[in-house]
Amino acid sequence: VPVPDAITRAQGQAALIRSDLMPTVLAFIASIGDPKDRALAEVTMNDAHEWRRDNAFLNAAGAAVGLTETQMDDLFRQAATIEL
Repeated sequence: VPVPDAITRAQGQAALIRSDLMPTVLAFIASIGDPKDRALAEVTMNDAHEWRRDNAFLNAAGAAVGLTETQMDDLFRQAATIEL
């Protein structure tokens, strides 16, 4: 199954919830020391219309919470199947 280029924010958040990763991701965002970087991360998390697989922040967040590239791909695949 190909990895989608993008998913909706709602699909991404639902996939994080279903994978029990939401608390870890929220803790990562809260731990970002620079206030501007943290605010930008919060915008991505809460306001972006879509999450792109090639987004630098999303890839950094995935790595920070211990996800491999394959796990990130799988998370995007899973998210793409979620209908809300």
